[in-house]
Amino acid sequence: MPTIRVSDADRRRVGDRLQQAVAEGRIELAEFDERVRLAWAAQTADDLARLTADLPEQPSSPATTRSSTPKWMRMVLRTSFGAWLLAVAVNVVIWALVSVGVDEPVHPWWIWVAGPWGAVLLAGALAGRLGLVPGGQCSGRLQR
Repeated sequence: MPTIRVSDADRRRVGDRLQQAVAEGRIELAEFDERVRLAWAAQTADDLARLTADLPEQPSSPATTRSSTPKWMRMVLRTSFGAWLLAVAVNVVIWALVSVGVDEPVHPWWIWVAGPWGAVLLAGALAGRLGLVPGGQCSGRLQR
C-alpha cells in the first residue's frame, strides 16, 4: 500500500500543533524550529506523523464556550442596539444640520437621547451575560 502524500494544509496543521507544544512547554524553541523545518520538507503522512508522535493527542474538536446570555436575549439586544444606533445617528445629523443652519454649535441635545437609552442597553447586556434575565441560568430562582 503506497504512503499518502501530504498537502500544505497538512503541513500547516502539524506546524500549528508544534507551535501549541512550544506554548505548553512540551518542546524547546530549537526543537520546534527543527520540527517545523522537517514538516515543510515532509512528503508523506508518515513523515508528518513522526514529528508529533511524542506529543499528546489533541481533542478532535475544540471546546466551544457558550455564552451565558440566552439566544433570544442576544437577538433582542442586537435589534435594540440597531434601533438605538439609528436613532442616535438621525439625532446627530439633525443636530449637525441645525448647528450649520444657525452658524454656531448648538447644545448637543442628542446626548439626552443616546445616553439613557444606551445605559439601559448596557445594563440589559450585562444582566444577560451574568444570567440575571428570565430564561437565563437563574430563571428558576426568578420565577419562585
